[in-house]
Amino acid sequence: MTGSTFKTLTALMDGVPARKSAIPAPVLNELLSGGVIRLVRSGRSWTIQCLSRSLLEGYIKRAVGSDDLKAYAIILDRKNNGEEVSRAEAAGKAGDSKAFHKAVMHGLRLNVVDPIEVTYGGEVMTLVPHRGTCIEIANPKLLVVPEDVVIVGVENYETFIFVKDYGHLFIGYGRCLFTYRDTSGKDAYRRMSEWLCSIRNRYLHFGDLDIYGINIYLDEFKARLGDRASFFIPPDFEERIRNGNRELYDRQVGLRVPDTSSDPSLEPLASAIMKYHRIVEQESLSNRSVSTYGND
Repeated sequence: MTGSTFKTLTALMDGVPARKSAIPAPVLNELLSGGVIRLVRSGRSWTIQCLSRSLLEGYIKRAVGSDDLKAYAIILDRKNNGEEVSRAEAAGKAGDSKAFHKAVMHGLRLNVVDPIEVTYGGEVMTLVPHRGTCIEIANPKLLVVPEDVVIVGVENYETFIFVKDYGHLFIGYGRCLFTYRDTSGKDAYRRMSEWLCSIRNRYLHFGDLDIYGINIYLDEFKARLGDRASFFIPPDFEERIRNGNRELYDRQVGLRVPDTSSDPSLEPLASAIMKYHRIVEQESLSNRSVSTYGND
């Protein structure tokens, strides 16, 4: 990713619209196909708007190979000004010594609230990531998970990396293994759902309470997994929707209204979203009022 593309995308993430020509076609098409952004006609030109800040943030972090975008931007500016930045300094400030050259990795990220024992490549391993970390595996086909473990697909990267802050939501689900799809390519959801189809575990989709999240769940997971798939809906969802974010709802106007016939349990949630014209991002379900993500 070039420096100019990085700056355009981070500004877009913060709500600043961008010209269509400001983003290379491959990146533009990838983000459009993933429902991360949308194009809006502005006179004789097209303007890009962000539909999901969390999805775009996760995409940028994976693309540049750094979890600290502020530090990455500072180092990028210094390099553009002709300053030399050592790999050691890049590692210390941007979180990766190859942050400016690292290719996006196709894989599966895993996290847990409580330790879980799995098998990878024939070897037993216990997953015990610390808060703010996760484990990434290159080949999901080599992963064997006990069948009683519920696979929880987390939509937003910040939520996933700090999933221990959301453990209280899943007390009634038994043992849970949290996953995050790779953010590279238009087939990212398909690759994850294909892995889920290859195992027999139940799947729980943990995403934003919005139109986009419901459609992703129905199209990419419910359609393939059938009765093994369900969508996480908090008991107080209607109150949360009633007090939710109107601006983010407005950004999704024009998206296909969810057809909940394949999962009637979603109908009350979808109806509340359409009734109150508001949505809820999953970060608000955290047991911490303020996340420390990226602010260390």
